[in-house]
Amino acid sequence: EPADLYDHPRSRFVAEFIGDMNFFEGEGVAEGILSPGAGLLRCAPPPGGRHVLAVRPERVRLSSAPEPGANVLRGVVLGTAYRGQDVCFNVSAPPLESAVLARAPAHAAARGGWRAGDSIFCCWSPEDGSVIKSPAGDGGEEE
Repeated sequence: EPADLYDHPRSRFVAEFIGDMNFFEGEGVAEGILSPGAGLLRCAPPPGGRHVLAVRPERVRLSSAPEPGANVLRGVVLGTAYRGQDVCFNVSAPPLESAVLARAPAHAAARGGWRAGDSIFCCWSPEDGSVIKSPAGDGGEEE
């Protein structure tokens, strides 16, 4: 189904082909994925070995405080892009090398009032991420 393909791609190629996506690489552990840059990210338990957790930007919620029960990364807003009905945020979350992408409805973004330079928490529910079998270029299967 198209919604399942979009929300839960089984390969990095498909995830990138369909739209923007955040990727967190790490080792599969019982609780989720242990990412060197992001720590423990809870998700459906993958088997051991290297995996990627993929999270769509619209699933990432911005907050001034960490959300209980969510995966949380602390960062600083690098910039925003108004796109009509929504606003896209680029968030630096060291030691991650890539910015975290978040997308919020324009009314919610206006209510938050976040601007470049603001400290923020990026939060998402464990069920909002998709585990991809292995990182691209690692001999993993592609769809």
